[in-house]
Amino acid sequence: MLNNLTVLLYRYPAFIRELGAALYKLGGFGLIAGAFVHVGKLVASTTTGSAGQSPVIDVARLLPGGWSWWIPETFAGVVVYVMLAGAGAALVLASKDAQRRLRAM
Repeated sequence: MLNNLTVLLYRYPAFIRELGAALYKLGGFGLIAGAFVHVGKLVASTTTGSAGQSPVIDVARLLPGGWSWWIPETFAGVVVYVMLAGAGAALVLASKDAQRRLRAM
């Protein structure tokens, strides 16, 4: 299986590099969105708590009607996005190495 991945890497290095960059950007975007939502939850919970209402405890209550399934709320969600960004960075580095080796041939 690793041999097949190496063949793909050397056959389509530009595509693998773009795929890695997209995965890296997707992971970073998810982490940034999670950070913004976490700060928004803290602000909303503080505001509603001081007004005597129940605090906001999840994204679904903070953003009703929105697609909030992709926003990481827990440590496991953050780990998934970090792994996604790490895989993207690894693909970019591997494709750069493959392109450098192909130019040297």
